[in-house]
Amino acid sequence: MQVQQILIGLSAILVKVIKTDRFLSHIPAQYHSLESPVSAQSDGIKLKPEDMEINKLYHCIFENKVYLFYKDDDSLLHCYEVENHDAVKEISQNPLEFEAILRKYSKE
Repeated sequence: MQVQQILIGLSAILVKVIKTDRFLSHIPAQYHSLESPVSAQSDGIKLKPEDMEINKLYHCIFENKVYLFYKDDDSLLHCYEVENHDAVKEISQNPLEFEAILRKYSKE
């Protein structure tokens, strides 16, 4: 499980925010048309767990913070906040490379 290995390596710079079973299953219909299962909007982070792939790592940047999400084999949704300010800054500047950046910081 590549996602779990990344998160284990990052345990020093992550804060576990949420682990719950389908806690966002009642997302208003207006958000069902979002292209990505995870997106940052002006009023908060919008998630579509039903569209998330199992064990795929998703991220978003909201209020100068980086959040990581994944759905495990039991369809539990996990949410983490990256605490390392350097990692947050680097991911904010180059969001398409977030996994490589996370791997880099997990080795420190």
